[in-house]
Amino acid sequence: MDEGIVPGGGAAYIQLSEYISVIKSKMEDREEQIGSDIVATALLAPAKAIATNAGADGDTVVEKTRTCSWEIGYNAMTGKYEDLQNKMILVQLSKIFYLNGHLEQSSSPIIMFDAMWRCNVASGTSL
Repeated sequence: MDEGIVPGGGAAYIQLSEYISVIKSKMEDREEQIGSDIVATALLAPAKAIATNAGADGDTVVEKTRTCSWEIGYNAMTGKYEDLQNKMILVQLSKIFYLNGHLEQSSSPIIMFDAMWRCNVASGTSL
């Protein structure tokens, strides 16, 4: 699970954020539910920051990326929504899991794994 690549630019995180509500609905502990809300918000931060730093509206970029297929995201260099894998704008899965392991919310690695698994099943690819 610690090898492989996904689209960068925050696009993979945006797609994963869509699965947090499904995971949250299965949680009984209120603190875990709050933690999942925090993770869902944090997943959008990289794309918002990249877009804002490129002079675009971060919220608009996130909403537009949500409507795209999993490999499409905002290319800050061109200002276009493109297939980020074909443009070689990538992030290693090992980096995602490294960062997740350092989040204070103890359930976040489980949430991320479940969301990534669901995202890949939905797209017909494998991790």
